[in-house]
This record gives sequence, C-alpha cells and structure tokens, in this order.
Amino acid sequence: MTIIMLMIYNSSSVVYVLYKSQNYRNKGDYMSLSALKSCSERIENYLRYQPGYPRKLLNYLYEEVGFLRESVIADIGSGTGVLARLLLERGSRVVAIESDDRMRDIAERLLNDEFQRFVTLNATAENTTLFNESVNYIVCAHSLNGFCIDKCRDEFLRILKPSGVVVMIYNRLTQEEDFSKEYNYLQERYRIYPEKAECRELSEIEISEFYASTTYNQVSFPNRQSLDYEGARARLLSDRSLPEQGEDGYNDMINEFYKIFERYSQNRKIILNYITETYIGGFEKY
Repeated sequence: MTIIMLMIYNSSSVVYVLYKSQNYRNKGDYMSLSALKSCSERIENYLRYQPGYPRKLLNYLYEEVGFLRESVIADIGSGTGVLARLLLERGSRVVAIESDDRMRDIAERLLNDEFQRFVTLNATAENTTLFNESVNYIVCAHSLNGFCIDKCRDEFLRILKPSGVVVMIYNRLTQEEDFSKEYNYLQERYRIYPEKAECRELSEIEISEFYASTTYNQVSFPNRQSLDYEGARARLLSDRSLPEQGEDGYNDMINEFYKIFERYSQNRKIILNYITETYIGGFEKY
C-alpha cells in the first residue's frame, strides 16, 4: 500500500492532506485526449451530453458557502469530472472519488494535464481511503442514495474537518413541459437494466436525516440544455439502464423517441429545463 502526502501551500501555512491508496496514478501514467476515442459510444454520449451545472451555483458556493482557492474538496462519485472541472477552474484542490474505472480514466485524461491540483482515487463514498479530518468540503452530485446513506454519513463525518460542509447537488428535469413527461415515460417503459439506472435521489426526509441534528440550507438554480435530435438521442442513450443497439427494444425505443422529438421540437431543437437543487450543511463532531 502506498501512502501519499499531498502538500498544499498558502501564505501562512502548509496543509497536509493524507490518504492511503493502492490506485494512485503518477502523471506519467495518464493517457492523452486521443485515447477517448476508444471509449464506448455510451460513455461518449454521457461525456458530451449530460447536463452541466449553472454558473450561479458555483458563485454561490464560493461567495456564500465559503469555498476558497485554498479549500480541499472531495468530489464523491466524480464521474467524468464535470463538476470537478468547475471547482478546479476556481483554483481549489479536488480529490475525485470514483470507483468506475472508465469514468475515472476519462476524468484523468481530461483534467490531469490541465490542473495540477487534481487527484483521483479508486474508492467509494463509504470508504474514501482519505485520512481523518483531511477535507474542507464534500460535494456529491447525483452520487448518494438511500441504500448507502448511513455508511456515507459516518465516512463523511470522519474525513471532514470540524467546520466542514457537505453539498448535495441534483439536476432535476422539470415536469411542466409535455416533452419532459413523455421523455421520462419512455425511459420507464424501455428500462431493461433497472439496477443501472441513475442513482435514486434522496427524499427530503432522507436528506434531513442525513444532516441529523444540524440545520441545512436548500437553494435552487435554473439550468437548461438545448439539444438537436442527435444530441437529444445521445442524451437518451447515455442512460445505462436502457437497451443498446442490437438489444431487444432498442429500435422501437429509438423510433418512438424520434416521434416525440418531432412532436415537440422547435427549429429542430428541444430545450430541457432543469432545476439544480442544492443542499448545504455540516455535521456536529462528537
């Protein structure tokens, strides 16, 4: 097992973030962006067409919550690094926790050469492998569910500094538009791998229980995505729970989706409206 010491310099002190990992990668181990061409079509669709996060959310985290350039942020279930990039662009140090090898590899290839303050770990929310009280903030974008929340809470309590904060983020597709309703119905009808569906969002009760006796804030930000047919189709096919080309139901699903798109598109584009729900709170250290 390798013990890694990460040194973060600021004007007044040197801060050490320690973690233990058998999966740490040196800079020379990373592949170039051209290696992304070897990814599956589903991973490529996920990378290119998943919704991002609004600038107002990042402004709020840095201007109101207290995120700083000197902050050490654990990005739990970091995926391909979409949120990590936004945090890195603000100058913060990000430790990306991701157990999916393909997702983690893509994030490494995309971000490592550009950001020296980016580190990835092959770990989980329940076992981050980080040392005690080693991070200022934890961010979880669509990465917590009701099945692991108790273990995650214990782990977060362990790795957070006493004044640390946990931020949970969900991009929720609004249901006011008819397209969104039919899009969701289509997904439910053709889902053949329910165990691979996107992580079930926590209910308000589960979120309250997660933060326990401490208070938390909830803020919302509008978010939107404009897609042509190819983009909207790729967004659909990025869902791992749906059939891929050659599997039963694929052709029927695509044909039905084309009809839905034609019915609701304007100027050959569809607007997907989201609400980016954000929950922010800390834990009492016992």
